[in-house]
Amino acid sequence: MHIQDASYELPAPIFRSTHIECRHGALRRMLIQKPHGDPSQCVNLVVPPANPAADAGLIIMGTMGYPDFSGSNAMCTMAAMFGTGRLSMGEGERRVVVEGWGEVSFSLVYGGVFYALITGVDIGLEAVNCTAL
Repeated sequence: MHIQDASYELPAPIFRSTHIECRHGALRRMLIQKPHGDPSQCVNLVVPPANPAADAGLIIMGTMGYPDFSGSNAMCTMAAMFGTGRLSMGEGERRVVVEGWGEVSFSLVYGGVFYALITGVDIGLEAVNCTAL
């Protein structure tokens, strides 16, 4: 199931996940249970950012509830947003010399913790068809 756009008024940023949990818990259960989903997956809601300097906010819905943060969910969701053109990389690229790799460019991203976002092609990695593996 893929829901790309929806409109819903959310309360102040600090109460967003609590609001969704208390008033719309059935949405989480529907999306992570069969026939629509699977208990091993998470659903990530992209919402307006709490911080005006941020590009997007994220509410994570998983089997065990609403975790405050998940690095893998944040990275996957932002990669999907970049891939669909909903976000652009913009400014902020940095370079560092890494032993064995040489000079590597990266973008420093933050989602509760800092990550260096590196494009595989930039360091000589090729994309492969993972379904063929």
